[in-house]
Amino acid sequence: MIVNLQSSILILKLISNHQIKLQMSASVDVTKHFQAKRDTDIESAMSACKDLWSLHRSPKKLEKLRSICGKSLAPPVKTRWNSTYDAIRTILDVKKKLTEVYNEFPGLA
Repeated sequence: MIVNLQSSILILKLISNHQIKLQMSASVDVTKHFQAKRDTDIESAMSACKDLWSLHRSPKKLEKLRSICGKSLAPPVKTRWNSTYDAIRTILDVKKKLTEVYNEFPGLA
């Protein structure tokens, strides 16, 4: 009887440990899924920002952009550590006018 009880306890522990491992595995998979989704969302947002920053390459487009937004959307500079933040902040400052920008430059969307 004692041997039977000990083996039952051992079996329950093994099952319990296996379920915990399964739960942990499932939570890791879910975390990876959301991490991948978040990464693609960030990549998509940065791609949209890069499209807006590309308007700086053309003087005519830059002038239209300034007339719509009231300012230019300067792209980040690699040698300035805070320039990416500043560039994104500038886009967020004019986000109400972005619909008009996208209407003016349909190739951005």
